[in-house]
Amino acid sequence: MWTWKIPAPVPFCFPVFVGNPDELVAECKLQSIFLTRLWPDAEHDPKLHPNAAWMAKHLVSLPVDQRHDVNDMERIAKAVLAVAKPPPDPPEGMRRFIA
Repeated sequence: MWTWKIPAPVPFCFPVFVGNPDELVAECKLQSIFLTRLWPDAEHDPKLHPNAAWMAKHLVSLPVDQRHDVNDMERIAKAVLAVAKPPPDPPEGMRRFIA
C-alpha cells in the first residue's frame, strides 16, 4: 500500500456501473457506507440518448475522498464486491468506453 507524502487533491468518488444500484446503495447504507447514485433522475429521452439513459440507470459512485483511509477502502471494496452485480451490456455507442 502507499500513502500521499504531500497534500494533494483527491477525487470525491470512483464511478462504477452495476446491475443492481438501488440494492447496492441500500445494503451499503446498512453498513454505514454511503454510496451515491449520480443523476438517476436526469431528464433525457432514452430513445434519443440511450447512453445517458444507461448511465443514469447503472452508475453508482464509491466514496474515495480524503476522509477515508486504507481500512475504509478495504471495507468499502468488500461490501461492494459482496453485493454488486454486473450491469447489462451498454448501448453499442458506449462499448468502446467501458472495459
